[in-house]
Amino acid sequence: MTKQDNQKLKVFLVTRKADWCEDYATAVLAVDKLHTERCARCNSDNFRKGKVDVTEQNPKLSDSAKTQQEELADMIGISVDTLNNYKKTHRTGS
Repeated sequence: MTKQDNQKLKVFLVTRKADWCEDYATAVLAVDKLHTERCARCNSDNFRKGKVDVTEQNPKLSDSAKTQQEELADMIGISVDTLNNYKKTHRTGS
């Protein structure tokens, strides 16, 4: 088992100064700030160059796992199915 197997995904918000009609923020699921920045730069042309700010978000905790998934998916603007598919494809050691 490697160190990465024990790391859990966290929610990060990546922001930057933007001109008119450009992405200025994106939510990223990653294990740390370095991976978050790399992901943002790879997934959006608007984040490729320049300074970006990465902040970890602390989603509101709920009583049930289903509610937590719904809140997390809503917070980052995706469906619960998309979130579950992401988790399945990015599992290590399976």
